[in-house]
Amino acid sequence: MTQLQANIDVVIIGGGQAALSTAYFLKRKNISFIILDNQLQSGGAWLKAWESLRLFSPNTWSSLSGWIMPTTEQTYPTRDEVIQYLSAYEQRYQFQIIRPIEVDQIVQQDGYLDVYAGKNTGEQKLLLVPQEHGASLTFQLMKTRISLKVLNYIQHIM
Repeated sequence: MTQLQANIDVVIIGGGQAALSTAYFLKRKNISFIILDNQLQSGGAWLKAWESLRLFSPNTWSSLSGWIMPTTEQTYPTRDEVIQYLSAYEQRYQFQIIRPIEVDQIVQQDGYLDVYAGKNTGEQKLLLVPQEHGASLTFQLMKTRISLKVLNYIQHIM
């Protein structure tokens, strides 16, 4: 069993554009977070879009916070160009992302937010449990579901 130590204040569920933008601002404020995404790769909803789909706004208007989308061959980026940008954005900011993993249930109990995930995602699963208020969380790779207890969490970010 492998163990990693980390402090986590926020769990972001999903790895699309909104998640990446949220992660960018959390990182700027030094708020610890983890992204749980059910996709095999970066790209969010763009992975399921038609190959012929394009943005209806130029790349300069479609950028995520902190990094302008690189110039593309045509004014309006294609599906694949957006996916490439999102992947490069993740790498640029080195976000901690677990994928693929399904979130099965979220339960608020005893002042904690428990996030259960990974029930059906193969052998590599995680169990995250806090030791005490303000202490780091312990990551354990196990053949069980994720049970993530987060001491502080954000329900909505404007």
